[in-house]
Amino acid sequence: MEKFFIPPYVAAVISKIEETGFEAWLVGGCVRDMLSGITPHDYDIASNAPCEAISSMFDRVIETGIKHGTVTVISDGQPIEVTRYRIDGDYADHRRPDSVNFTGEFEDDLARRDFTVNAIGYNEKYGIFDCFGGKEDIERKILRTVGDAERRFDEDALRILRAIRFGSTLGYTIESDTLAAIKKLAKTLHNVSAERIYSEVKKALMGSTPALIETIVKNGGFEHIGIDDCDDLSPIDAIDENLNVRIAVLLKLCKCLPDSVLANLKAERSTRAAVGLIYTALDENQPLDRVELKHLLQKHSAEDVFAILSAHKALYGRDISAAKTELCDIVERNEPYLIRHLAIGGDDLAQMGISGEAIGRVLNHLLERVIAEPELNSTEKLKSIINSN
Repeated sequence: MEKFFIPPYVAAVISKIEETGFEAWLVGGCVRDMLSGITPHDYDIASNAPCEAISSMFDRVIETGIKHGTVTVISDGQPIEVTRYRIDGDYADHRRPDSVNFTGEFEDDLARRDFTVNAIGYNEKYGIFDCFGGKEDIERKILRTVGDAERRFDEDALRILRAIRFGSTLGYTIESDTLAAIKKLAKTLHNVSAERIYSEVKKALMGSTPALIETIVKNGGFEHIGIDDCDDLSPIDAIDENLNVRIAVLLKLCKCLPDSVLANLKAERSTRAAVGLIYTALDENQPLDRVELKHLLQKHSAEDVFAILSAHKALYGRDISAAKTELCDIVERNEPYLIRHLAIGGDDLAQMGISGEAIGRVLNHLLERVIAEPELNSTEKLKSIINSN
């Protein structure tokens, strides 16, 4: 029987539930992660215990979803969701069940879940509970729905995005019937809130195969947020793992302007601004020399510039090796490219009798000289430049 390490704060909750005569199984993503050799970020428990019984067992319990049989137990400061075994009713809005029926059978509860890899239970006493072949699918890295794929996605359209995200982040191949159902029902994503779509897209974009999003785009899943079609999205897979750059490239390949799409997704203002600048940079010629790279660094972080260079390579097939070497050298030498990097400032210029708008003009002139010749960046040399003009 397989054995996994269970953190004491989680084991304590399971033990307490079992001591009172109820069942308790770890379930979902935490079991999938353990079987994949990954340490889970959080732990969920399924039990036949009613919410009232769970609430009476523990000192700190938050009623997070009583209607659907879920409470959150705070154990040693850590939240653990405990959900009663249930069977979901109809999903009229393609997102949440209209009703739930509680059941005493763990297998019934697993049968309502999205993918086989998430429909596995684990208990230290009894080992793995896997009635849908999820363990084998994890070993084969196959993503497959529990039961009929069209029914699963018709129930909850968010599962379509979750499938793409799991494929990208976990490196799973999406099984053929599951993929066919994604294509058929992609347009039902208009039932999912913009915030949830944005959250899942960001996670998928930071995986190893973000181009899987193409399946949704080409089947109309993002029409309601302003993305109608796309070119081949495979270039995204070759770009450094930088979220803003990958978003910009996605929108570039979908021939969309960033501001309108990101506004529809309710993205943060800072993200909209950053992606907009990167999107523009992708239209410009690739920076080829040290001065051009420093001008790019005036608008973007060094991390973003590295990713922008990789985007130029992925999108246009450009050789970026020399530019990356130059960029590394600029960063390692800490060469100046912003006014605040100058060895002289506005107060120094004021003491030299320079005032008003002239201060800004002089500092910008000095910066251009220093960008081209970083060895000039000393107080004495900069004052000499000013005095010679």
